[in-house]
Amino acid sequence: MEVLRTRLCEWQPVEIDALALAPASAAEPRLAVGRAGGSVELWDTTTWHLHSSAPGCKRRSVRGFVWVASADADADGQQRLLSAGLHTEITEWELPSLRPLASMSSGGGAVWALCVAGGRLLAACDDGSIRIFSLGGSAGELSYERRLNVGRHRLLSAAIFGDDHVFVGGSNSLITKWSLSTYTCEAKMKVEKAQGAETLIWALVSLGKLEVASGDSLGLVHIWDPIACTVLHRFAQHQADVLALSATPDGDVLLSASIDTKISTFVRQHGGEERWVFRNAEFAHTHDIRAVAVKTSADGTASSYVSGGVTGKLLIHKLRLESSAAGADATAALGRIARQGRPRECSGFSPAFHTACVAEDARLLLGQRGANLELWYLQPPKDSAAEAAEDVPVQAGKVFVGAACMPEPQLLLRVSLTGSPGEDTAGLGLTASAISSDGHLFAASDSQGLRLFHLRIEDLEVRRETGLPDEVRSTAARSLLFYGAGLLAVATWHSNEVWLLNTTQLSIEAKFPQHRAPVSHLAATAEWLASADVAGATHIFNLDSLQHHARVPVGEEMGFPTAISFDSRGRHLITVLSTHEVLFFDVEAQTIAAVTSPRIPPAILPPDARVCGIVAPSERPDRVLFWGHTFILALDLTGKETPPLTKRARHDEQPSQPEKSHLDGGITKVGVWTRYPRMQHILAAFGLDRARWGRPVLEGHVLNTESGKRVRSGDRAAEKAMLLTLEVTDEAIEKAMPQAFERKSWKTTT
Repeated sequence: MEVLRTRLCEWQPVEIDALALAPASAAEPRLAVGRAGGSVELWDTTTWHLHSSAPGCKRRSVRGFVWVASADADADGQQRLLSAGLHTEITEWELPSLRPLASMSSGGGAVWALCVAGGRLLAACDDGSIRIFSLGGSAGELSYERRLNVGRHRLLSAAIFGDDHVFVGGSNSLITKWSLSTYTCEAKMKVEKAQGAETLIWALVSLGKLEVASGDSLGLVHIWDPIACTVLHRFAQHQADVLALSATPDGDVLLSASIDTKISTFVRQHGGEERWVFRNAEFAHTHDIRAVAVKTSADGTASSYVSGGVTGKLLIHKLRLESSAAGADATAALGRIARQGRPRECSGFSPAFHTACVAEDARLLLGQRGANLELWYLQPPKDSAAEAAEDVPVQAGKVFVGAACMPEPQLLLRVSLTGSPGEDTAGLGLTASAISSDGHLFAASDSQGLRLFHLRIEDLEVRRETGLPDEVRSTAARSLLFYGAGLLAVATWHSNEVWLLNTTQLSIEAKFPQHRAPVSHLAATAEWLASADVAGATHIFNLDSLQHHARVPVGEEMGFPTAISFDSRGRHLITVLSTHEVLFFDVEAQTIAAVTSPRIPPAILPPDARVCGIVAPSERPDRVLFWGHTFILALDLTGKETPPLTKRARHDEQPSQPEKSHLDGGITKVGVWTRYPRMQHILAAFGLDRARWGRPVLEGHVLNTESGKRVRSGDRAAEKAMLLTLEVTDEAIEKAMPQAFERKSWKTTT
């Protein structure tokens, strides 16, 4: 197989600014993630897979979330999700579609923190006031109640204590305690200053029913007596601003996260002299940490927590409560991570931020990043690979070719969407995009609606189609797919329907209303169209009769689809679930087909790694490829497993361990599964058809055999399958990151 690895695009990390875990009593285990640019995500905390997302907007900035139990009589464990940020608005999100259900101005400018007391929402605002809103009883009910004047300085944090009090931290080195029944200030607590400058109280959290904790810009963590309003403990474990705090429901464990890349753990020691002590520290992050949240089970116990920050990566840590004498030392902490294993790392790459599609017939690649589209042309190889020199040194399975043999990329144009006259769409993140196989049409959507464009490559001319029906033009899409002769499949954002748009007649051919949840994936072959939603339902439609054909027997209890595709013959629909189950559905027989391995082995792919796409090479019908941001897997459909290990290997290794072949460049094999090495930072991958794309680059090159011996000069490589990947280099990632905090090393002398 030939993998053409393109590294064309610029990349920027999408920072994590806010995290909030749904209560353990919630009907669905979810984590809300707020990122820079205003994008919002829902993660499944069982498999740690991205469940759904809403695009960002440059005018929106999420700084806090709250989960509120729904008061509806039929809402068994259902939750409401609200957010607010520097864009001055408070928004309630419809679940699981993440469609803004209700939005209201805070009235006090930027909102830096949110908290809930009973049926009221409290927002700490930029104008120095706490704005109080009534949540009503049902989803979407949000109304302004009153204003609580705290002072003239910006309010940065807030925490509810008990049923009737709120503690508020500001930019004036002051924490105040307020009664929510009398709306009066009951106490003021002053923190220390450095060189006369005001200290910023970035974070506040209640520690059960006994104390309140604060984190500030001096890197200090204070434990306060909420009745006497005096300091009980002072911890100086950080070298920079403490931006986030989180505690267990019983208030016995406290976590603090800082700009200095450190997460500190504090615990309450019970006994004769009850007190708080520093337990240990973790340095898994490389840059600023902006959010941290403890995950608790239904019985109130906590065993893990999540964190995120500037790098955009979501980390899942084990909650360690053992004492560490050298816990504050970064070198010791990193050594402990190496021994005990790093936290789970959910990639900072996401199709919600950066993805691409390819037009094989025209050798075009359409990249989607943020609010912009980029169109690249990959030129055919200039020189014939068959004329390559035979004495070029090569490694097993690898060959080095000259620059003239490589497809030269050329950026043709950049496109930004604009709305109708008088409609402000600047900065709206794209929700979906697609390009036709011949490159003559491409479509894109943001939250305002869908646009269709005509492309003339010869003249580099882009013309927007103005004749779309109003219903189409005003409908946002979650997913788009061109197929057949001038047909476009549209997964609508609001109605959960799948539309078929005739791009020639500019009319809607059919609407399929079978889905009851947001449709996230589309796939098509000659006469079939498949769609999958975030609730786990997958449907197949007949494109000849424009009728619903079958529903794939996939339920939410099995997980939700992360990728779907038809096999190379169009007979089976392949579905990968968040649980790593792989289903082959026989479309004609409407049954699940028997496959050698229905699940991806954990030994070859961690359970939290997301399969983002499926490639079924037409030249290799006996093989299916699965790709994610850090891997490419191959499934051998012939059922031929890896040859058995030698007797010595059987004695030394556990049967569950994968076999690594060093002669194959480190390829890992487990049964019928193969994982290819050195694959990382993948944004998209596509199978290429020789008849449409052109010949492989390595065709005719001489390779070495696995034993290192050169093959006969007449035997040249005959690549049967081609794969095109869009990747980001390590250098590009390092360049895109801001400068990391430089920790000071403290040396003690005896």
